[in-house]
Amino acid sequence: MAVGGNELEQLMSKLDALKDKLKEVEYSVKNSIKVMDLKLMSPKLAGIENNNEGACRFLQETEQRMEKTYAKLEQDMKERDVTLQMKLSQLGTNMQTMDSTLQEAMKQGVQNLKSTEAKYLSKFDELENKLISKTNNVEQHRNDLENVATVAAIEYTTQVDDIVHPIYSCRQVTNISGTYLLRSGEDSEPFEVFCEQTKFDGGWTVIQHRYDGSVDFYRNWTEYRNGFGNVDGEFWLGLEYMHQMTKSRSHDLIVEVKDLEGNYGYARYDEFEIGSEAEYYALKKLGAYSGTAGDSMSFSRDTISGT
Repeated sequence: MAVGGNELEQLMSKLDALKDKLKEVEYSVKNSIKVMDLKLMSPKLAGIENNNEGACRFLQETEQRMEKTYAKLEQDMKERDVTLQMKLSQLGTNMQTMDSTLQEAMKQGVQNLKSTEAKYLSKFDELENKLISKTNNVEQHRNDLENVATVAAIEYTTQVDDIVHPIYSCRQVTNISGTYLLRSGEDSEPFEVFCEQTKFDGGWTVIQHRYDGSVDFYRNWTEYRNGFGNVDGEFWLGLEYMHQMTKSRSHDLIVEVKDLEGNYGYARYDEFEIGSEAEYYALKKLGAYSGTAGDSMSFSRDTISGT
């Protein structure tokens, strides 16, 4: 179909009119939609408003509760702060007291240490002095022992020498009582004797020692001639040895006696000699008496000494 120019213009005019009508309808529809939306939203907006009021009241109540809680918390904090301040103050006081007490204790401890140190130093000095004194005493004792040992060694040497080399008289030996070998003459055999060096100025040859009954003195002629017993205990030296000694040089005689009650006495004669076996060992010489036991041997002069 062919369209002319007028028809086209009319068609375009109608098209424009339709466009305008469409716009109006569109506008009207939009307005209707807005109105409907408002109607639909109104109840919701009302609920929201109501909810907002409740929320406000809730917020106010919550705020009030929070204010009360905050006030209570603030009050508690203040009370705790006061309590804490008091405790801190008491702690400070206690620490000052403790510090003072500690300082006093340290001061007292230092004084005690000084006192103890002084006491121990004094004790140490005292012990040191005692040790020095003891050391000196030990040294002195050591010197004394050395001197005694030296003297004893000399005396022992002398005594051994006396034993090895027989003596002729107990007056030759040292001041130590003991057993020695004695020779009555140059050609005679040495025999064992006991020298008493502590009584009557020493130098005595013991011819008889009888004190506890351990040796039987009921003997025959031969035994009394040769002697019996042990010179370190009870013994009889022997008449033959007594004869050999007394014939070669002058001798004194001392007789010592003691009873069971301990009463002591002695008799001393300034001359003494025994005869030979051929003379039956007679008491040939008996000098003047002195002593406390009594002169009980005077009747025996020039008689036979036998068993």
